[in-house]
Amino acid sequence: MLKRARPLPVVAIAALGLALPSAASGGGYRVAQCDGALNPTPGQAAQERASDAYTLTAACAGGTGLQVESLLQTPAGSYGRWIWRAPSGSVFTRIRADATLIDGSGEQARLTAVRPGGQVETFGGPAGEFAPYSILGEFTEFRSALACTGPAACAVSAGPRAAVRNVALDLDDRSPPSPSFTGGSLFASDAVRGDQTAALRAADEGGGVRRLELRVNGELVRDDVRDCQLSAGVATALQPCAPEALATATLATSAPPFATGANQVRVCASDLAVNGNPNGACASADVFVDDLCPTSSIAAGSRLSARFAGDGRRVTVRSDRRVAVEGVLTSDSGDGIRGARVCALTRVLAPGEPYRVADVAKTRGDGTYRLRLPAGASREVFVDRALEGAVLMRAGLRTKAKVRPSFQIKSGGNSRTRGGGRIRFRGKLPGPGCDGRIVKVQAKVGKRHWQVFRGIRTSDECVYRTGFKLSSTSRRTRYQFRVRIPEQRDYPYAAGSSPVRGVVVAPD
Repeated sequence: MLKRARPLPVVAIAALGLALPSAASGGGYRVAQCDGALNPTPGQAAQERASDAYTLTAACAGGTGLQVESLLQTPAGSYGRWIWRAPSGSVFTRIRADATLIDGSGEQARLTAVRPGGQVETFGGPAGEFAPYSILGEFTEFRSALACTGPAACAVSAGPRAAVRNVALDLDDRSPPSPSFTGGSLFASDAVRGDQTAALRAADEGGGVRRLELRVNGELVRDDVRDCQLSAGVATALQPCAPEALATATLATSAPPFATGANQVRVCASDLAVNGNPNGACASADVFVDDLCPTSSIAAGSRLSARFAGDGRRVTVRSDRRVAVEGVLTSDSGDGIRGARVCALTRVLAPGEPYRVADVAKTRGDGTYRLRLPAGASREVFVDRALEGAVLMRAGLRTKAKVRPSFQIKSGGNSRTRGGGRIRFRGKLPGPGCDGRIVKVQAKVGKRHWQVFRGIRTSDECVYRTGFKLSSTSRRTRYQFRVRIPEQRDYPYAAGSSPVRGVVVAPD
């Protein structure tokens, strides 16, 4: 029965090739926050306070930065702070800021950084004027805080203050994007032709999606570089690129890089990296294209069966014999469809062999059809009913051809000679891939088993030649000869033998 539309066969893998680097490399970028030249805004700094007695103000453009003050009495253990959090899947590797940190009345002004395990490290102490501070390591948070650290409430005072500006955060993004195909007609059936659509999606929880690529059989067909929040090569947001990217591509499967047969379609995504290489990942799907079979004017029919006459879905046949494929095209209710064109699309089972139309037929009144395949090599066989943009396909048929080489003795046929005479053998193997193949010449006397007496190889023209000197004999003797071709790598034939040729040797 018909193979119906299937779920998208996508497999996410680390990016391959030159387009995107391995996810292990990590993507790095610097973020400017409350920077008068690059980003004169608070950026993604969040306000936190444990008491309304703390006042948090922002004056990045004016140069006084992000400030925390306590103009009222504050409870013991309370605080006010500006805080930056690294996006999920990333860490701060260097934190730098200019800060004014003034203690007083039990209040402490500090810069701190939080490690992934929760440990808090202080790296900024009291300073009356703006001074630079920095720390290296791996951190998930950066805080500029004023806190009442004494055992009792902190008195009202106009002096204590924490202010920070010109914040520079170096991020290491360790989270690769997650690209996928989300739909489209390209993936709606087992085989397609004509113009088709593919819906693409990529998500990234670190720096966001910077680039989205679509490749067909390794060739780039769409390159979508997304706008991100950057200024002079520095990010102005903790996640400068959008966390999700969507796109729809229309592809002509009748033109390169598509080809009739199986095609690999791949979507790749990468995140932002100003320093080092971006993280990247790909998802791929196999799409079968039939651009060779002629279209049918009859669109009816949703079930297509196919089998070799009397032998099911696989058949073994001598390479010089033809084979037939039979089946029926019906509606969902089982009614036969008359007059629809069906096609046998075949490919020889050898590297680099193209697909070919082997036969075309029309369905009879009851929906049945018969297709004849040519003699030759082992093949995979697809039976199609092709319309303008869709293909109804029956796949999975395969022929196994036992090789049948030609074989001649002298001028061909039976021969007579006398003992001590010399006979010559000659023949040719069927293609493709028949040059340089092993040929075993065998002989049989009477009812004994076949014995190999010579092994040779075919020439560039797939021809083999050899000779044999007959022994003298005192009585009339009949010899039988043949060549045996074993199964060989990349030669699309099963083992087989030539016709048997006889030689009668008369007494001297």
